[in-house]
Amino acid sequence: MGKMESFGAQNMIEMGAKQANIAVNRYLKTNQGKILEKIYNLPSSQINETDLKQAFKAEKVSFIYDKNISKISAEYKTIRGYDKQQTQIYLHYVIPIKNSKIKGIEILQKADFKDMDIQGPFVAEIYSSNKVTKENFISRVQDPFLPNNKKPAHKMPKTLMKQAFRPHPPEMQVGIPKNKHIKYALINISDSHNNTIAVILLKTGLHPGKMFAPPFLKDLFALMFLLAGILLTVTSALFINKNFVKPLITLAEASKEVQKGNLSAFIKTETKQKQIIDTFNNFNEMLKGLKQKEDLRDSYIASLTHDLRTPIIAQERALSLISKKFEQIGLNDEYELAKSMEKNSFHLLRLVNLILESYQFSKQKIKLEYSDINLKELVDDCFEKVKPISEDKNISLINNVKIDFEPLNADKVSIERVLINLIFNAVENINENKRVQINAEKEKNIIKIIIEDNGCGIDPCEINHIFDMYYTGKSPNRKLGSGLGLDVCKKLIEMHGGEITVESEVDKYTKFTVTLLA
Repeated sequence: MGKMESFGAQNMIEMGAKQANIAVNRYLKTNQGKILEKIYNLPSSQINETDLKQAFKAEKVSFIYDKNISKISAEYKTIRGYDKQQTQIYLHYVIPIKNSKIKGIEILQKADFKDMDIQGPFVAEIYSSNKVTKENFISRVQDPFLPNNKKPAHKMPKTLMKQAFRPHPPEMQVGIPKNKHIKYALINISDSHNNTIAVILLKTGLHPGKMFAPPFLKDLFALMFLLAGILLTVTSALFINKNFVKPLITLAEASKEVQKGNLSAFIKTETKQKQIIDTFNNFNEMLKGLKQKEDLRDSYIASLTHDLRTPIIAQERALSLISKKFEQIGLNDEYELAKSMEKNSFHLLRLVNLILESYQFSKQKIKLEYSDINLKELVDDCFEKVKPISEDKNISLINNVKIDFEPLNADKVSIERVLINLIFNAVENINENKRVQINAEKEKNIIKIIIEDNGCGIDPCEINHIFDMYYTGKSPNRKLGSGLGLDVCKKLIEMHGGEITVESEVDKYTKFTVTLLA
C-alpha cells in the first residue's frame, strides 16, 4: 500500500510541476493584458504622465523619454526592501507608448502568488533566490478546496466517492520535506536573462493508510483490487495519450499549417512507436521535397516575371504615344485599337507586378520604414495612378479623408501598395457610372481606413476565402483576379500589427476596412 501511495504521489507532483510552470508564465501574461487594456482605455488621445499615474495608482510607475521602446518586455524581478533583508518578487513590464512625448512606461507590480491559480492537492512555497531556506521564504499558496489538517473529521465530506478518493493534505512545515511520503518539485522563476531569481517548492503527499479509507472497504483484497484497477486505467490512458493521441493531434496541427502555405512545419515526437515515428519521418521528408520544389518554382517565376517587366513597360509607353498620335490626326479606328492594346498591356503589367511582389514577399523579410503619412495626399496619389482605368468606365473616385486628419505612422510604400490594390480591385469589379470612396476615422488609439464601392458585391460563399493565396473565386458576379493582390495586402497590414476585414452584400456594396494602431 505504501509503495502504491508513493507512486501515486510521485505522478501527481510531476503533473503539478508542469501545471505550475504554465501558471507562472500565464500569470505574467495575464497581468500584461490588464496593463495594455488600461492604456488603450485612456480617454486622452495624447497620453501623458497624469493619465498614466491615474491609471496605475497601485503600481510603481516610471517614464522613459530618452530611449525608443519598440516592443513590450515582461519578466519577474526581485527587489530588496529598505531594510536590505526582506526581498520581494515583482512583475516588471516595459510598454512602448505611441503618439506621446513619453517613449515608454516601466511598471512594477508586487507579485501576488494567490492569483497564480495553482490547483490540486498541492502546497506551493515561494522563496527568493534559488535557495530554499527560512530566510528566503516569502509566502505559501494552496488550493482553497484542499482539505485543512485542522478541520474536524465530522465536517469532512461524507459522500461515498468523496470519502473514497479524498487525498490527505501535504505537511505544512516550511522547506524541503523530511517525510519520505511527501513528494516535492522545484520550479524556477527566471528573469529575462534566464537567471533564477526565485523558486517555487511544490509539495504533495499521502500519509500511509489515509489515501483511501472509506468505511465500506474493510476487505484488504477489495481495496487492492480497486487500486489496481484505477492504476491500470490511468496507466493505459497515459500510454494511449502519449503514444497515439498527442502524435495525431501534432500531425493534424502541422497539416493545417501546411495547408496555409507554411512548409517549415516540421514535427517531432517523443513516442517510441515505430509506426508513429515512420509517419512523422515521411511527413517531414514530404515537406523537404515540397520546400525544395517551391524554392525552385519561386526562383524561376521571380526571374521570369522580372525579365518580362521591361518589355511590357516599353510596350505600354509606346502604345500610349501611338494612341495619342492617332487621336491628334483624327484616325479614330486606329486610336481605339491602340488604346485597347494599351489597356491590355497595363493589365498584363499589373499581373506581372503582382506575381513578382507575391514571390518576393515570401522570399525576403521586408523591412518597414515608419514615417508620418498625410493620408489624404496618399489617397489622392493612389487615385491618380488608377485614374486611366476609372475614367474609361466613368467611375467616380471620392476622397473623403479630411485635410487635417491625424498623420498615420506607417511604412508609406506598403500602405500605398495596399490602397492601390484595393482601389484597382473595386474599379475592376463595378459597372460604369458607379463610385469608389475612401474614408478614414480614428477611435481612441486606432485608425480605420475604409474603401467602399457600390458595385455588385461578393457572394457569401466567397467572402471567407478572398484573402487566401491563389484563390480566384467561383462567382460570376465578381472577378477576384489572380488571388495574389489581396494576399499581399493582408500580409503587409499584419506586418504593421493591424488587420484587414471585408463586408459585402450582393448587388449593393463591398467595404474593406484596414485597421492600424495610431
